[in-house]
Amino acid sequence: HPMTSRRSQTPAVPSLLRRLNARLVLETMHAVGPCTRADLVRHTGISPPTMSKLIEGLFEAGLVEEDPDRVLTNGRPGVRFRLAARNVQVLGAVVDVHSCTVLSCGLDGRIEPALTRTLDTPADYPALLRALTAALKDVRKQRGVRCLGLGVTVPGLLNRDTRCVVFAPNMHLLD
Repeated sequence: HPMTSRRSQTPAVPSLLRRLNARLVLETMHAVGPCTRADLVRHTGISPPTMSKLIEGLFEAGLVEEDPDRVLTNGRPGVRFRLAARNVQVLGAVVDVHSCTVLSCGLDGRIEPALTRTLDTPADYPALLRALTAALKDVRKQRGVRCLGLGVTVPGLLNRDTRCVVFAPNMHLLD
């Protein structure tokens, strides 16, 4: 049957519900901080078996890690999980009129001061790109862990479709 053969060639993808649940877990950890599986079950309403599978998947993906601080209970110490901070990074670049800042942080959002670089904003666009690229490469190399993404801010209006700055009255190098 043609449908059967096409189905068997289609790679399996996580279900929408699983992705939504994983997102809920990450959002909860962001809002609440380190949590045990039981804490996450209470905060989200997700069943314990499903939570265990979600945590396992998020851990394997490098998005969460074990928190070194254990929760003391009457029984066995509980393992807490937190948003990954040691083995992944997210880079940020803030482009402003007089200076630019490049930084690194884990998924927990804590900025590492030793991995923050500030530079004067160059006078032209090619020089800006060269300076930001060099600073980003330096910060990424210093941390030495997998980079999950880069966020860039500019003081102006952006066209979402073209991803270009369309109006930045104080930054003429972007005209």
